[in-house]
Amino acid sequence: SIETKIKNYSVELLQDKNIELVCVIKSDAEAALENMKARRDILLIIKELLNNMAKYSKATSASLNMYIEGKNWILQITDNGIGFDRATQPSGNGLKNILARCEELKGKWVMETAKVFNFPISVLKDKGWR
Repeated sequence: SIETKIKNYSVELLQDKNIELVCVIKSDAEAALENMKARRDILLIIKELLNNMAKYSKATSASLNMYIEGKNWILQITDNGIGFDRATQPSGNGLKNILARCEELKGKWVMETAKVFNFPISVLKDKGWR
């Protein structure tokens, strides 16, 4: 399951930084990830966000939520760290890759106090999509 993959990846990465991650993944959100490329892209987005959290956030707790709202599939990641301003941060490949994957999945990325990704369910369920 995607939850198992996230937890396995995050345990070593975040445990060393004393960051506790709580995952809440709704079963319908996991079931909607039928397209393997979309599923892979979502996992890569999550890995990059978790890496950035471990490196820069100084957080002690974080949460990851996946759920469906209307016709949209939502990924929300929050932490109690120091945050950052995208306008003043050096532009590394990680953020560029996140944006590219988000655009490829026809999604939107809103980053305020939380990192929220919004993807059309139709793209994630389309087994013929790329």
